[in-house]
Amino acid sequence: MRFKKTIATVVVAIGTALVGTQWYGCTPRRPLDELARLTDRLPHVAPSALPSLPELPASADPTAMVAVPAAPTAMPSASPTTAPSEPAPAASLTVAEVLDRSACSTEVVKGLSEQIIAEEGCLRPSAFQRLPDKLAATTIEDVVFPYLAAPAHEALVAAIESARGEPIKLNSMLRTIAQQYLLFHWYKRGRCHIKLAASPGSSNHQSGLAIDIQQPGRWKNRLSRFGFRWMGAKDKWHFDFVGRDAKEKAAVKRLSEVHAGLDVRAFQRLWNKNYPDESVGESGSFDERTESALRRAPVGGFPQPITCAK
Repeated sequence: MRFKKTIATVVVAIGTALVGTQWYGCTPRRPLDELARLTDRLPHVAPSALPSLPELPASADPTAMVAVPAAPTAMPSASPTTAPSEPAPAASLTVAEVLDRSACSTEVVKGLSEQIIAEEGCLRPSAFQRLPDKLAATTIEDVVFPYLAAPAHEALVAAIESARGEPIKLNSMLRTIAQQYLLFHWYKRGRCHIKLAASPGSSNHQSGLAIDIQQPGRWKNRLSRFGFRWMGAKDKWHFDFVGRDAKEKAAVKRLSEVHAGLDVRAFQRLWNKNYPDESVGESGSFDERTESALRRAPVGGFPQPITCAK
């Protein structure tokens, strides 16, 4: 037992000396010399009892024989060029970028659409009327803008009130050029189960003269009595407001012509206010330059606020 304690003492002493040499900058000693010095201080231990150590060549570097613990590896600092990139906030994307990214909902362009509708109000303050907040048994999807042209608004409210609690769910009402652009391209690409979509600039939704509802079978007869025409099986959710009698039908047709391109013109004005160096015509026609501008427009809206000023 005493012999084992002695050997342990020798090993600890050697280790302490060598660690001191490497970590604290002490003058290095040859390991065999240090062992001999420690052995001389232990008179009760016979030399033959000590472990046999190999001869150290005279030319050897004593410090090279010592295993030094590796220094801890520092965590690499984050680099802006190598750090993983986070997804861009949705509002900072462009219309073109969300064509294949969004989950089949036009809510992705809600910010831009709100600005377009506000600008339409600047161009024609009485163009659209908002549906009352509380209509019996009426549900409106969050993504829906609850506005219609005046005669269509009056007819829909009257139809709902006459139904006396028959549930109706409105899936679409007034629509902007940004929304229609997405829907049309999803339709053309066979996405989102869209069976039919008008080309941008030609939809009656953009004129505030159309609605989509969830229960067309229940409402088809009633809505037709109030001047709405069912699109048919090719787009069974869709109803256009065309008027009830000849006089109203003529008025609705004129209104349709007046409202045609209103949202396109509103977008063109917004674009020109924000990008005067890349201006487009403000004719209300959805031409190539306007389409190019719309594709580059931020879905969250333009930075300049709506002021109704030229």
